[in-house]
Amino acid sequence: MHLYRISQSLLEKGLNLLIGGQFQMKTREGVFRGEIKECMALSNRRIKISFNWLCVGYVFFDNSGLPKPRKWVLLKDPPGLHHVDLEWRYFYFQTDENRVKIKGQLGEICHLFRKGNHTNLVRCGDEFVAYAKIHQLEFWQAIIAILLKNKNCG
Repeated sequence: MHLYRISQSLLEKGLNLLIGGQFQMKTREGVFRGEIKECMALSNRRIKISFNWLCVGYVFFDNSGLPKPRKWVLLKDPPGLHHVDLEWRYFYFQTDENRVKIKGQLGEICHLFRKGNHTNLVRCGDEFVAYAKIHQLEFWQAIIAILLKNKNCG
């Protein structure tokens, strides 16, 4: 169960903890994801979020109609133009997932994640890799190293 909130000052305090984390908004056109550079409360129920980079993820389908992994595309606009001005209805802190969920006035759903969240994307040039995939690879490399060490010791 979530406790819905409407306090601008409480939201502003929560937003300050998210700088360096990531923003996500799902729309009909795709899923937008960006690294949070700055968060500001502009007025009652309105915030502005600026980004270091912003990308959009599209879902593609193979010949059999099955969805393929999301393809993330970097938006090339000048960095100064990467921001969203959001009027919100309510928000709540999802402490179990360490994020904030915001419902916009137009019905849009936004999630703001802290830095280091397992769902974040890592930018490598114009390509994006899921943070969890990087750590999954590191995990398996560590397991293999332990197994090889044990095999050589026995």
